Parts: sequence; structure tokens; C-alpha cells
Amino acid sequence: MTVPAQANPAVYLCCRAALLEYTQAKRDGDSTARAHERMARTFRLAMPPLIGDRKVRDFIACATHGMLLGLLKPEEATKLLYAAQVGPHRPPHQKSRR
Repeated sequence: MTVPAQANPAVYLCCRAALLEYTQAKRDGDSTARAHERMARTFRLAMPPLIGDRKVRDFIACATHGMLLGLLKPEEATKLLYAAQVGPHRPPHQKSRR
């Protein structure tokens, strides 16, 4: 099945990493609930860093897709989306005057 969101390479990477982790968790004998936890953690770890406009857009796409898949809880996704909104736009650190 083709998922349009996975046409974005970052979303594809997050989903692929999560699916591989889920598969490994099941091979390790983990319960479905534990495998899902491992899958969600791996999805989060695979998300791109908030550096540069393109990666910020990819991060937002991953966070949104992760929420739609149920890998990110809504309250967690909200915090991640807020971080994407404010993080890259922080003013540069100013040196203190002496």
C-alpha cells in the first residue's frame, strides 16, 4: 500500500525505522504493547533535527504523520509542533555588555 505522506523522505525514514523496530521487538518476543512502545520511541528518534527550514518542515510532517498513526500522543505531538514553530526562530544569543 502506498502512503502519500511517505513520499517525503523524512516521513519514510521515520516510518521505516519504526516498522523495523516493531518487527525486531516481535522477534524478541515482546508483547504487542511493548513492541508499539519501542516502535513509537524509534519513530521519535528518527525525526530530523530542527536545523534549517527544510528539516523543520520535515519534522512537522513527521510529527503530524506520527500523530495520525497513533505513534505520538496528541499532547506530545502538540509540544513537538510548538518546538518546531518557535525553536528555529529564536533570536541569536547576544553578548552581555560590560
